[in-house]
Amino acid sequence: VLATAGRISEERNEPVGSTVGYKLTINTQVGEMNNIVFCTFQTLVLSLAIKTFDKIVPVLTHLIVDCSEQHPNEMCLVLSLVKGIMAQNDAIRLFLLCTYEELQPWTECFKDAPVIRLPYNEPTENYQPNMPFGAEYYHLDKILETICRHEAIQSMRENLPTVDNALKLTADLQLAYGHGALNQNVRELMDMLLKHCWDTKEATSFTAVLLPILQHNRHMVDYQHSTTRLTALMIAGAKGFVDVVRSLLALGANPYIVGRKSLQAMDWCSECSANPCWQLMDTAHQVYTNDATARGSLLCQTYHKLYNPYVVDQALVVDIVVHICKRYAPSTILVVLPQYSDVLECFEQLRGSELERRIDIHYTVCHSLITEEEFKEKTVYPQTLEPKVERQKYSVILLAGASLLELVPSLKHIHYVVDTGLKMHHAGDYAKGICLDRSCLATARTCRLFMWLAQRVCFMLYGKDRLSSESSSKPLPIKAVPNITPPETILTALLCRKNTSAPTMEYLCSTLFGKCPTSVGASLQLLHRIGAIERPLTVPTSLGLLLSHLGFSVHLGKALLYSILFRCVDPVLTIIAALKVGNPFIEPLDEQGEKEIEQIKQSLHGRTYSDCMVLLRLYQQWSQCKISQTDDSMVKNYWLKAGTMEAISNARVELMSMLRVLGIVKCGRSNNTEALNVNSTKWALVKCCLAAGFYPQLAIADYEKQLLTTNCGSEVFKPHRLSVAQVDSLPTQWVIYTRKLEHMLKVQVETCPPVQLLENTVITDWTVLLMCGVDKFDTLDNGNMQLRERNTGGGDTGTVEFIIDRKYTFQLPFEYYRAVAFIRRRLGQVFEDFSRNLLKTVNRKETDVLVNYIGDILHQEDVSSMIACTINDTRPKLKNLLPMGAGWNCTLDMLDRPM
Repeated sequence: VLATAGRISEERNEPVGSTVGYKLTINTQVGEMNNIVFCTFQTLVLSLAIKTFDKIVPVLTHLIVDCSEQHPNEMCLVLSLVKGIMAQNDAIRLFLLCTYEELQPWTECFKDAPVIRLPYNEPTENYQPNMPFGAEYYHLDKILETICRHEAIQSMRENLPTVDNALKLTADLQLAYGHGALNQNVRELMDMLLKHCWDTKEATSFTAVLLPILQHNRHMVDYQHSTTRLTALMIAGAKGFVDVVRSLLALGANPYIVGRKSLQAMDWCSECSANPCWQLMDTAHQVYTNDATARGSLLCQTYHKLYNPYVVDQALVVDIVVHICKRYAPSTILVVLPQYSDVLECFEQLRGSELERRIDIHYTVCHSLITEEEFKEKTVYPQTLEPKVERQKYSVILLAGASLLELVPSLKHIHYVVDTGLKMHHAGDYAKGICLDRSCLATARTCRLFMWLAQRVCFMLYGKDRLSSESSSKPLPIKAVPNITPPETILTALLCRKNTSAPTMEYLCSTLFGKCPTSVGASLQLLHRIGAIERPLTVPTSLGLLLSHLGFSVHLGKALLYSILFRCVDPVLTIIAALKVGNPFIEPLDEQGEKEIEQIKQSLHGRTYSDCMVLLRLYQQWSQCKISQTDDSMVKNYWLKAGTMEAISNARVELMSMLRVLGIVKCGRSNNTEALNVNSTKWALVKCCLAAGFYPQLAIADYEKQLLTTNCGSEVFKPHRLSVAQVDSLPTQWVIYTRKLEHMLKVQVETCPPVQLLENTVITDWTVLLMCGVDKFDTLDNGNMQLRERNTGGGDTGTVEFIIDRKYTFQLPFEYYRAVAFIRRRLGQVFEDFSRNLLKTVNRKETDVLVNYIGDILHQEDVSSMIACTINDTRPKLKNLLPMGAGWNCTLDMLDRPM
């Protein structure tokens, strides 16, 4: 938004805000003279929800919506609201921007709408007249032959022309340099599939699952089972599946890989040379004997087996940039990487390479986490250069994804492009290193876009086949992703609802077209359980209105609101900021890396058995190192992603700014920051906020099966392999979590790995009793408790069996039951009052008494359970936005501004 507004203002030769404005969630620069205003989808929807957009509709003439790389199902609410805007003003003209591949679903949404096709801008400089489009193109095979300086690839380049059997050479290299590193989930997944192929007698175990996966993950075709050391080719040869062997060889399987007892794939074929499978393997190397093209493809196959194709090879990217700076004339170099951590890591490696002392190279960092201040001060843009000076300098632009191309100063003057062909992987990190759903690969359209941006030379770290349409690829055997409707979307849609006479489900299904009614119903039920909507009218409560204004996950938002009520804002704010940014640790690709990160986390959780505590203490230690300017060593020693801790720090500042906008946090003479952090050192109360916010994401440990269960045992999970809350070490049976992660493979195997739970925190019985489900709107009068049975001994003696939230059964002495019932009723009512009038409720004396009473109870239980209950150094001193551009790792004026 800022980049586009700035570019158009520059073209109009005027400052931003004159006739071109922008509106973000917090910051705005809009004036009466504006005739163009840019905003995000979130800002537009929120403006419609709180009716501030209504006064603009009568004067609106054109509405342009960027739908590129978006599916209609993801934008159904925005488009429904846009249709409502157009109904209020017939003069409005709507423009939807999308790509040619995404055209069909949009034409179905807006039938009979005219379609305008804009051609791509092909290179115009004609740098190489004899080349297509006048530019020179390096694909991976040519890059490996001429530029790559990896030791294994150099060895193969030297020996490949002279060897008789190229496959034996590659097998020796794989043995010497090792297979591309894989994490534990990948190993478990591949072991399961190979075992399934070995146990079944039919070839369908190969053709239905394994072969389609290997088609998209050819670097895994020689994977050896962790225990038996068998490859897919060995198993197919042993079973005599000729067609499977032929398919595996076509995918690059090497018959000379050595397993246990030095056995190769041909040794597993019965009758040896008389076996058709043996014959296919024996002649496989002949394809590479005299064909130079085939040998080039073998070089790419070997490279991918040694260096994972779904992880950025930073060393190769640096080699290419160095090659450009040595061989070609100075100009602009665009390096395209998948996400911000890759950009910052590449920036560090380039500055530490042989280009370090070159004064004719200027670096520019472009990614989504660049701060608004950096953009306004032009710290992420190179200064405008005179033509004579520009020809004498290299401008290296590191870009995170195609969606941020608008940040690049001049798209017409990009002479060199280095494209990794990867994009941010939104499907999670369950199997880091393999791609089950192609979500980490850039589309063919995006690849062609970057190819045509290069006026002189384009370096593409993938094969030529990537430039063809993906429609020819066989579908992967993965589960159909359910069309889940986020509860945040449902809540916003209910806020935008003008006519409450129509049935709620009818309104939501018509507004959120394409959404599954079952999914809509599940989200409505969740919102009701957490107290964000009330029935039977299904209208948002005061809590729902607050959650929609916060603008992120309802669970995180609710935890933050509870932290205000419990006066422990700072630690919860840090945890939520870290969860918003994402996993700060590098996803390990080998067993040794997993063990090191596991040890780091164990040292950080300090007997709290909480991944949230790990994030909190990690940030506290890093902030101290940042102030003393020793954070670089901590990032390396703790296996942290480049720039992630700075991103968490900035997310904290943005969250605090949002609380100021909502009037919760006060500055100046009425500063209430200290008052809102009175209990910030009490871990028991911080856990209360997390439990109340994350509920109903609650699991119970099954110690016998070493698993976690929910819904009376109908769903089975296990903690993520790197979580500190492993079942065999839990001090209590209750675990709250933030999200789930599964492999999504469609395979019927008994030993299929269960779904994993991430960001887990152990809580005690009394935390569940006092905090979980207390604020459900229509059960405030009974604390969401249902009495089941009472065994009295007369008076206040005896035991009581009761149910929490119609789900969890407890048995307590009658006296304790009465205390629990009173606290739950009182806390539910206090939180309801708090959502209506935040600061007034917080400042009540009875609120502090209730909170302290709950804290004392849970503190005593933590002590009896031998769970750590204190947070040290809870107040980080970093209070400014840290730079995330070219100077992202510099300490600049961090302690001056009050929080």
